[in-house]
Amino acid sequence: MQLKIWIATLATALSLPAAAFAALPTTSLVDGVLTSTGGSPAADGDYDVTFAIYGESQGGNAAWSETSKVKVAGGRFTQALGSAKPIDLAKLLPLAGHFLGVKVGSDPELPRQAVHASLTSLVANTALSVTCDGCVGSNHVANGSIAAAKVGFNYAGAATKGGAAVDLDCTGCVGVAELTFDSDVDLGGNSLKAKNGTFSGDVTAKSVTAAAFVGDGSKLTGINTPAGECKVAGEVVKGINADGTLKCVASLDPSALPKDGLNEISNDLLSNQFEDTIAGAGAVKIPDNTGADANAMLDFPDIGVSQDFELYVEVANTDLSTLALTVLPPDDKKTGWKLCDPCGKKDEKDFKVTFNSKNKPASGDLLKWIGANPKGTWNLKALDTAFCLPQVPGNGPLCDANGKTDGSIVKWHIKIKTLSSKKVNLNGDVYIAGKLWGKDNGHGNPGGQLHIANAYVKLADAKPTCDAAAVGTLRWDAKLGMQVCDANIDKADKVIGHVWRPNLSVPVMWSGGCTSHPAGHSGWYDYCTNATEWNTAQDYLTIDGNATVKVKISGYYRIHSWGISHGCGYKHVQLVINGTSRYYTHEHNHDHSWHHLQVDQVWPLKAGEEFYVTYYSGSCNPHPFHSWNANGHYSRYQITYTGPLSK
Repeated sequence: MQLKIWIATLATALSLPAAAFAALPTTSLVDGVLTSTGGSPAADGDYDVTFAIYGESQGGNAAWSETSKVKVAGGRFTQALGSAKPIDLAKLLPLAGHFLGVKVGSDPELPRQAVHASLTSLVANTALSVTCDGCVGSNHVANGSIAAAKVGFNYAGAATKGGAAVDLDCTGCVGVAELTFDSDVDLGGNSLKAKNGTFSGDVTAKSVTAAAFVGDGSKLTGINTPAGECKVAGEVVKGINADGTLKCVASLDPSALPKDGLNEISNDLLSNQFEDTIAGAGAVKIPDNTGADANAMLDFPDIGVSQDFELYVEVANTDLSTLALTVLPPDDKKTGWKLCDPCGKKDEKDFKVTFNSKNKPASGDLLKWIGANPKGTWNLKALDTAFCLPQVPGNGPLCDANGKTDGSIVKWHIKIKTLSSKKVNLNGDVYIAGKLWGKDNGHGNPGGQLHIANAYVKLADAKPTCDAAAVGTLRWDAKLGMQVCDANIDKADKVIGHVWRPNLSVPVMWSGGCTSHPAGHSGWYDYCTNATEWNTAQDYLTIDGNATVKVKISGYYRIHSWGISHGCGYKHVQLVINGTSRYYTHEHNHDHSWHHLQVDQVWPLKAGEEFYVTYYSGSCNPHPFHSWNANGHYSRYQITYTGPLSK
């Protein structure tokens, strides 16, 4: 069914804003009739009707619209425009005209109707009184229409309209932007107070008082410069007193020099500043989410005062995002420093970080150890808070499900630059007119050790006295080479004087034999060590009387053994090292004469290895290999250390 509308009445107010009258209506009524296409009234009921206001009779966009349920009875209806959606007068006022469009349901919009003024809008258009706030602009006020008597606020007088103020009677009413000085400002006897001041020219004052002056001081005048010298002989300048005079101290006074001044006074030949690195002892496994910490320890020696401090940590774990690292220094075994928590992103596995003054830990202050002695026990703790999964790629080498560990503290160290109170570094040659002694060992004799690296010791070609006090002294002889002062003994082992001997090492050697060879024996038997002639190898070899000899210090050893037999048809000898025959020789003879067999081999042996010599005799008449006797002329066994192994 087609619907039509007939506009009966339209009351609205569009000439002035609604605020122009206190009781101005905020809605506008519209009466209409809906008819069918045939002209009969529309059926009674509720219809969806869209109302819109346009600025043109045709085309354009609606400045306002709303859709409402409209009750129709006998074809007639009444609707208050703005009851569903408030009318925005600010959008309607600029329009050239006002036209109402009506659309019923989904039918096309009916022809627009011109909107006529109501009595209310006509009254508002004359504006009998204005009771609004901000609704009258400067364009509504004519020039010269407001006299001074009509202004209800204080104002500055002026000789002309809009001219400069004759007088000001207010405080804070003029801003800095309105001020311009075209000549000097004379404050009379008053002071000028400000937080800061910037001057492009000179500052002239009777006196200047300040907490600090910033600048190089090159143009300051009237300042007395300290000059002269210390008045007491032997004194040196330590500083400057408050009154500008020199502060002098005795040159031998330790306080006159800084603790690290050894290099300055020795022309850089001596120094007590060092760089030392102390590492933790070995890797430590990290418990896998057991609540327990991995605890790595580091004992830092008493090296001296630290001038720089660095902590390096290397840790491996399947997931650094669930790992926390804490360091407990010697003076704090409860809280310590939190190096990191977490120590990386998820599934990251390698943590290698150096903490120092630039890269600080999550908590704690490394700089507190600069100027302090870090001696004592340091602890590095690692706490893992999640279980590792060995089946995840890359986790296998770190995740030990049986051992319940996840990675380890691989290594860590502390490196410091020290101002040492324990040692001195020498960067040149040393010439000694007297003796060089170490620290007293507590028994009235000099002790200590001399360590020389990347340098050499040169012995003088001199003829010092060799006596009891000089025992152990070295000298260089142009013909005989290096010599050592030693005691000279007679056949009764009595010291009969002291002599310069060639500086030869005492042979490290065991010599002896086996006294238990059975007479008439045939077959193999191991040559024992139950008789000792002399022994200087007790620290190198274990010789307990049995045939087997065990090495305690690795090196090259000469193994020399020989035996004599008479009338034996068959004679054999072997050297067995670690259960394997490394030397063998034999002889067949039936002429009943004397015969001799021996082992003489030099062999590299390591600590823990073992060896022995074994002999064989057969068809002997009357004697097999003879045993060792007091003279040792039948058989003998000698083992000599000839030098160290090189790796």
